[in-house]
Amino acid sequence: MKINTDSPEVKKLAELSRKFFEQEGYYIKWSTQRIGNPRFRILTISEKIESPKQIVPLEEIYSLIDKSRTICVMPCPCRSRHDIEGIRKCNYPIETCLTFNLYAESLLTLNDPAARQLTKEEAIELVKKTAELGLVHATDNYQGEMHIICSCCEDCCSQLAGMLRPGLNKPHSIARANYVAVIDSETCTACQTCLDRCKFGAIEVNDYATVDEEKCMGCGLCAVTCPSEAIKMKRLEREEIPITEHVPF
Repeated sequence: MKINTDSPEVKKLAELSRKFFEQEGYYIKWSTQRIGNPRFRILTISEKIESPKQIVPLEEIYSLIDKSRTICVMPCPCRSRHDIEGIRKCNYPIETCLTFNLYAESLLTLNDPAARQLTKEEAIELVKKTAELGLVHATDNYQGEMHIICSCCEDCCSQLAGMLRPGLNKPHSIARANYVAVIDSETCTACQTCLDRCKFGAIEVNDYATVDEEKCMGCGLCAVTCPSEAIKMKRLEREEIPITEHVPF
């Protein structure tokens, strides 16, 4: 079933949903260290790590997928909202959000026409594809059964917007992964591929690329397509995941 995006009611719902994140206190209630904790956290996508004794970040995502009972892909609600409002600037695909287990099973039980069931292999391929396209992977920031993997862009994503969109200025709207990019200056060719892919302004390129660890969110997008394979992800001890159960907003 295709949503009638010309419907005034649908357009108004999309607008109100977006304003809930941007104007109605979402970032204050859920996404500041002063009051609470970020609801989302970044997942690292790169297979390249500095120490073989550490968990391979991409394998962590694969492990999450492999342990899931049921997987569905859904249209990204953030890009869908912007699309309906006619304000979407990005060209990323919309069918990118992965839902798992109870969430996915509920969608299938309700015969949601927007949900499409995937095999584990198809889900892994989607994660790889969206990483190559430059989308940031994120999931719920709590210790419990995973329900979603989002593939976020800087234009539409309600979570990344808190950090990246001018005027919102909420640096803690999404939690960092426990990894940071490390660049081998001897291997780096200063091609600037990583500079173009980093959404957080963490990379500077002169004779070779360097990373600002304070700005790096650990997403690994810079490492995924580095032509010279000069970038690896190093494990850091950052904040522990503080929430022990899923709290809906």
